[in-house]
Amino acid sequence: MSSKTEKYIKREEEFIFTTTLDDGLVLRTGNGVHFVDLDDREYIDATSQISLLDLGYKPKEVVRFITEQMQSGVHSCISADWAFVNKTSDGIEISRAALAEKLIKISDRVMPYPNKRVIFEVSGATAVNAAARIAAITNLRQKGKWNTQKLGELFLHRNIFIPSHHDPFRFSLLGFKNAFHGRHGEAKLLTDSRAVHYWGPSSSCAVGRLDLPTGDTNMGFYLNDVACLIEERLSNYAPVVAFFFEPIQGEGGINIPDAEGLRQLVDYLRSSWGFILLPMKFNRVWGERVRCLPVNILASSPI
Repeated sequence: MSSKTEKYIKREEEFIFTTTLDDGLVLRTGNGVHFVDLDDREYIDATSQISLLDLGYKPKEVVRFITEQMQSGVHSCISADWAFVNKTSDGIEISRAALAEKLIKISDRVMPYPNKRVIFEVSGATAVNAAARIAAITNLRQKGKWNTQKLGELFLHRNIFIPSHHDPFRFSLLGFKNAFHGRHGEAKLLTDSRAVHYWGPSSSCAVGRLDLPTGDTNMGFYLNDVACLIEERLSNYAPVVAFFFEPIQGEGGINIPDAEGLRQLVDYLRSSWGFILLPMKFNRVWGERVRCLPVNILASSPI
């Protein structure tokens, strides 16, 4: 590392707590797929269409829209505060309702059912946590165990609430090994991490991890192993309420499951166990492979 980069990284190490290791780059500016570091070295960023930079560096339309929105004087968080409505210079409506309508329209290809609503969340992990809670509540309602009076007694009339001491609130989840869903709450339990990272994130949830099916997987043996995991391990703790999966995994490299194997697993979990199926993080940057995969696997019903 050069002097400027090294000095800056030492400042971060002194004042910032982190659980990850960076590769020693300090970005100064970027454009398209290129960026320049603190020492004026130029790079081509092969990840500039992934994750938070899925439009590359400094995309003109995005910069223009953000600038116009800031100049309007209305820049509240989209998930909180007061609602707002205005238009861009080309007449595009900027509002929470317009964004929700657009998202629902986009999702109709995979989830074409009526009365959908959007919840705006601040991170993928928060969305995963919300999905896990909805799945748990749905499971209780289906079994006739959702009692609001009992909830009131547990939450409002005691000085302490320990979920694991109350059987109705105990639940299990199912996911894949090498997955990434987030770093807090139930999402942290679904993420493949070191054992120390799992300590204490949840006292009411257990998670079972499956191998990703490949073209070489014997699905008969595989589904038998899945049944054993659910019956002999997870169900002894608490009922499994949902299966979380990524059609394309990004943890530790790009891992793509066998489409037919994943379809068989999804059909098995739905028909034999009645699980809520929660495919997470469809990313447009991988093109038709991703856009088609959820439709092929889920047919027209994600739940």
